Amino acid sequence: MGLASVTVALARAGLDLVVPGQCAGCARHAPASLCGLCAGQLLAADPLARWISTPVGRLPVFAAASYDGCVRAALLAYKERGRRDVRAELASVLTRAAVIAENGGFLTPSVLLVPVPSSRAALRERGYDAVGLLASATARELCRRGLDTRAAPVLRHARAVDDQAGLSITRRQANLAGALTVWRPRDRDRLRGQAVVVVDDIVTSGATVAEACRALSHVGAIVTAAIAVAGTPRSRNGSTPLDRTDGANPRGAGLG
Repeated sequence: MGLASVTVALARAGLDLVVPGQCAGCARHAPASLCGLCAGQLLAADPLARWISTPVGRLPVFAAASYDGCVRAALLAYKERGRRDVRAELASVLTRAAVIAENGGFLTPSVLLVPVPSSRAALRERGYDAVGLLASATARELCRRGLDTRAAPVLRHARAVDDQAGLSITRRQANLAGALTVWRPRDRDRLRGQAVVVVDDIVTSGATVAEACRALSHVGAIVTAAIAVAGTPRSRNGSTPLDRTDGANPRGAGLG
C-alpha cells in the first residue's frame, strides 16, 4: 500500500471516530449514526422486487427500500464519505431483503452470500470493501435466525470497466459483459453445486447482478436470488421498473 493509500485509509478511520454526532441520512445532529427520524424511515421503507434477465435465465431480485431520501444519503455516506459507523443499520436493512427472499422460497437452508466486488480503485480510495462488509454482517444475522449462511467474496474483476453512471441499459450490459470472474480454483470447487445469493448495495438496471450471475453459474453455482439494500423503483434507461412487495408474498407482487 502506497503512502497516498495509507493516508486515505487513516483519514477514513478518523472519520469513523469523529463524524458520529451527525446523522448519515439527513446531516442533522444525532447521538448515533442515524437520527431517530431517518432510522424510522429505514425501518418503514417499502421493499421492492422484480425479475431480471440474466445469461442463464430469470432471477428474482429483492431490495429492502427505494434508492431515495435518507436511504440514498446513508448509502452515499457509507460508500463515499467513510461513514462505516452506519454499516450496522444498512446491514439490518439488507437482512430484511434476505428475509423477504427466504419467505418467498428463494433462500435455501444452506446458502452463500456472494457480494458484487468493488474495483481495485474503489478499494484503494475507500480503504474497505463496502458491499463485502454488508454481506458479512447480513450472513451473521441470518445465522442467528437459524440459516446456515456465510459470506463468500469469491468474485473478482477480470478487466477494467467504465463508470456505470449515465450509461444506457444496453451500454451497461456491454460495459459489464465478461467483467467478473471466479478466479481461484478452490473457490470454483467450493461453488460447484452450491446455492448462492448475489449481494449488492443498489440495483438499478440489473446489469451488475446479471453479470455476477453469469460468472457464478459458469463455475457451477446455483444462483437462487439477489438482494440489495436499495433499488430504483422507476424505470431508468428503459429498464423494467421494480415492483413493490409487502414482504409476505413476493411471488404475488411482481415475481410470479
